[in-house]
Amino acid sequence: MEKDARSEVGEKWNGKYWPEINIMLAAWLFLGWSHPAYSTTQTAPEDAMTLQNSTLLNPVDGTVANGLITGDSTFAADSGNAIKSNQPAQLKLAQTSDTTSVPAVAGEPDTKAADPAAETTTGVPDDERPFSLQLAPVRVWGNVGYEMRRETIENQSYSLQSLITKINASTFIWQPWFAQVSGGVGLTTSATESTQDGRGSNNFQTGNAALNLLPYSRFPFEAHYDRSDNTLDTGLSTVDSSYHTTRYGLIQRYRTPTGNTQYMASYDHNTWDSTIYSSDQQDLMRLEMTQRLTNQTLQINDDYTKDERPQTSESTTTNNLVIRHSYIPNPTFSVENLGNASQTNYRLVQGENNIRYQQISSSAFWRPVQRPLTVTGSARLFGMESASGGSPSSVQHSANANLGAYYELSRNTRVNSSANVNVTESNGYQTETSNQSAGVTYQSDGYDLGTFRYSGFAGSTFTNRIDPVDNGRHLSLLLGHSLNRSSGLGAGTLGLNLNQTLSSDFDTSMSPIARLAHSGSMTWGHTEGASSTFLRLSASDSRTVDGTQDFFQLLNLQASQNKGLSRNASWSGNLTIQMVRQKTGTPQTATATTPATPDTPVTTVTSSSADLSYRNQRAFGVPRLRFVSELRIYGDTPLPVVSSPQQQETRSWENRLDYSVGLLQLRLSARISEVNNNNSITRQSLLMFSMNRPFGSQ
Repeated sequence: MEKDARSEVGEKWNGKYWPEINIMLAAWLFLGWSHPAYSTTQTAPEDAMTLQNSTLLNPVDGTVANGLITGDSTFAADSGNAIKSNQPAQLKLAQTSDTTSVPAVAGEPDTKAADPAAETTTGVPDDERPFSLQLAPVRVWGNVGYEMRRETIENQSYSLQSLITKINASTFIWQPWFAQVSGGVGLTTSATESTQDGRGSNNFQTGNAALNLLPYSRFPFEAHYDRSDNTLDTGLSTVDSSYHTTRYGLIQRYRTPTGNTQYMASYDHNTWDSTIYSSDQQDLMRLEMTQRLTNQTLQINDDYTKDERPQTSESTTTNNLVIRHSYIPNPTFSVENLGNASQTNYRLVQGENNIRYQQISSSAFWRPVQRPLTVTGSARLFGMESASGGSPSSVQHSANANLGAYYELSRNTRVNSSANVNVTESNGYQTETSNQSAGVTYQSDGYDLGTFRYSGFAGSTFTNRIDPVDNGRHLSLLLGHSLNRSSGLGAGTLGLNLNQTLSSDFDTSMSPIARLAHSGSMTWGHTEGASSTFLRLSASDSRTVDGTQDFFQLLNLQASQNKGLSRNASWSGNLTIQMVRQKTGTPQTATATTPATPDTPVTTVTSSSADLSYRNQRAFGVPRLRFVSELRIYGDTPLPVVSSPQQQETRSWENRLDYSVGLLQLRLSARISEVNNNNSITRQSLLMFSMNRPFGSQ
């Protein structure tokens, strides 16, 4: 009876106080984990899983501390030192220990003299010493935030309020070089309200965890897990649009002792589940090898991806192998090689489809030091095969080779040449094309012509092409000159530039074309301290001179200014106005073989944009209060500022206030805009307030 009474009392006591016991135990473990039990000036004993004669890392900043750890138990589990310590804490699982062999620590009282009971304590053999469990400090960080948005589009309104919480933690097991553990959880709770959909809510939960084993070794291992749950409540009880995503993976790396070769293998699995739509899952595997020698690098990657939709038995499988090789014996010569093989299989409701392709390419660069010569070359082989259902397979092969050279005859004259060969075979039909070209360019020195600087240039290129469809030869000639001048005007600098170019193209497959082009620009700039002003007006006209009516004209005006008003305040503005006028095509009279073509009209397009911004790093004289105001106007008329709203594409004005108090970050922004869509004006407004408070240190 007495035993039963004691058992009943014990069960009642455990059932009544067990939650409090769990909370106290969790708090004790957390405090014991966070506050180490011995000082940084002392060393953990050998029986606390501390290596001898090893290289250790500081658990806080990761620095290396080389020293001999003797395993001596000169070790104080003092609560005062525990707060200052960065070492892992040691929790004794037994109260008996051999204190007779522990020497006194310098600067501490003699415990034998202070405690007579210590003199009578019997020693404990080494193999019977109590087991010790080490707990490392936990680093916690995250943020808590609130966001409010209210958006109005014409007569429709939408509001959102969100509370965001994220907590992350990281620690290590035994030593930082042995294992590192990290994880985090997040919760975002949102409430929405709109004139169209009514009220709703959204709960978005995330969680992640990662384990890194031997992160500083030649063979680190990583495992990670991520989970997110999104629950939507649209106010319709018959509709549940929640979805969940899960991702986990493994990564193993290895580096040879010499460090020249590295290997990596990884696997990831992703799952997406929805209560409305079909669930999908994805598997990804990757193998990688990189080898670096004195002047060569070899890299091999193999990726395997499989996407599945179990509900419909649909899947897509892709296997891609890539091999890269580079050879650089010296700065004047290099070779890059690439090999690629890929295979994709589609299993869809409509049927099955397979695509396979392979390619090999190589490119080389050579520029000798003794000569002003540059030679480049490349070659490529490509093959692709596709098959769909019961249809005949399609096969394509191609080969391509290019060779080019560039040589400087003098400071003003340069010549270049190139050759290209292409062979293509598609379903048994083969096509061969090639072209060869040679050209020369000349750029004169600059000469003083009054207050201007004059220079001329000329060039010519000849091309021969061999093509079953377009076979012929082409000759292009270019001749031009320019005038430049730079002088002071007021407090700034004025620059003038004038160019004239005459070009002619002769081709065996068409009539000769001659084109005359003129361009000019005038630029004025001024910079003083934190203020700067820039103005530029440019115009160009290009037209044919052989009787056709093709022309292209461009007029562009740019103006910008940045001005510092004070130490903390500044404003900036930009204005761009552009007008394009062009005409293409020439009316042709009807012939016996071709019909008549009408004359094309002249098209004129104008566009403009303007923006003005004001910034103050100390608004209203309040420290850490930042204010930004930005006005942007885009239009299709020459003067957007004075044009009517019906002629505008977009207008927007945004004002933003940012304020920080310690770690608390506040932001308030308001934005209004007008959008012209097919002469229909849509007005929008947005008001947003956010508050974020990070804690801890990442």
